[in-house]
Amino acid sequence: MRTSEYDQTLYYLFGLRTFGIHLGLDVPRSLAKEIGEPQKNYPAIHIAGTNGKGSTSALIEAVLREKGLKTGLYTSPHLVNFNERIRVNGVPIDDESIIKYAEELKDSVAESGASFFEVTTLIALKYFADMEVDIVIAEAGLGARLDTTMLVEPIISVLTSIGLDHTKYLGETVEEIAGEKAFVIRKGVPCIVAKNSDKVLDVFTEYSIEIEGEFTKSSQICEISNVVASEQGLTFHALLNGKPIDNMHVPLMGLHQIDNIQTSLAVLDSIPDMDFTKDEIKAGLESVEFRGRMEVLSELPLVIYDVAHNPQATEALFISIEAHYPERKIIAVIALLKDKNSDEVIKTIGTYTQQLVCAEIPGNDSVSSAELAKIGKKLGIESSSIPDISLAVDEAKRKLDDDSLLIIFGSHYFAENVYDKFGMSHPFSDSLKINSLT
Repeated sequence: MRTSEYDQTLYYLFGLRTFGIHLGLDVPRSLAKEIGEPQKNYPAIHIAGTNGKGSTSALIEAVLREKGLKTGLYTSPHLVNFNERIRVNGVPIDDESIIKYAEELKDSVAESGASFFEVTTLIALKYFADMEVDIVIAEAGLGARLDTTMLVEPIISVLTSIGLDHTKYLGETVEEIAGEKAFVIRKGVPCIVAKNSDKVLDVFTEYSIEIEGEFTKSSQICEISNVVASEQGLTFHALLNGKPIDNMHVPLMGLHQIDNIQTSLAVLDSIPDMDFTKDEIKAGLESVEFRGRMEVLSELPLVIYDVAHNPQATEALFISIEAHYPERKIIAVIALLKDKNSDEVIKTIGTYTQQLVCAEIPGNDSVSSAELAKIGKKLGIESSSIPDISLAVDEAKRKLDDDSLLIIFGSHYFAENVYDKFGMSHPFSDSLKINSLT
């Protein structure tokens, strides 16, 4: 069981959110120097983008671990436990380490006014150094230009799909957002770019010319074909830099994962001074586990959970649901944070479902369920408002029959409620029992 000291540490860390979001590197650079610049102890793969960062990070990490490397993986946000954000060889950081590193930083944080994400990133960087990892996969939190993960020293950078999200901080257009993300492109460091619109690629090209850097599109290195989508995931063939790898399988559902797989394979093929066998690649991808992405919670009735929370990710989700379950009618439960583009998200799903139950995210700055339902009704979607997420799911389940399915989506931040509702284990629950204080 967890200690009160751990709970107090998390209370302290999450309390740092009152300082808001800092876009700047002066504070984290200063704090990193105070703890010995741990990021200089290992090479990194730096990943930025709007959608697909998490899946791409997980796919790359799985293959690196299959090769025998000791991996550090830093992602955000978590689904249930804070520890999920920081992993070594797939195992979340233990409670004792979180307590120790937070305590070591506390005085400096008080002086500098460092934010939650800045402190969390520094804890990750120090933990990876102390664990003597061989390589770190670091997912940017917000943008890239002024994101704390810019402290890492990459041997390769990655840009996934760019869309509209966090517009308050990154800009109102995809071009402005791409301009912020482009800063992961560095002179002299290879960079792989996922499938994106021409206007996004134009921004990346302009920035690359400016800094005398370069990037390569993932499609120039990897081709994916013969894709078959099933309830067990995706099977496909890959042509990786001219080398065929047939009959590959990834246990993730969603056609949008093909772009993430293509990007991941291109990255793996482009890491300097590192080669992978076909068996390492196939076994690594086969082993990947990534919860909250078209995750089946129940077979009868069929209920799926996904963290999609912006228009681009939402459309990809519903296209994928139709591909995997072409004969099924879709009923949806949605809850969104206030910083999301609620109108566009709901407008996107109107093509795929005419039944929507709107809920709220417990303990977070959520859009009211009444407001979401109002948007839905304005768009001609049958929409009801039930703030409690559990009761909203109950209401939606009553609408199900043998020819329909339920998709619960909109945020990472109600994952615990959803898992508990369906009696599902929490991510890494076994590892966290082993590694937590007792």
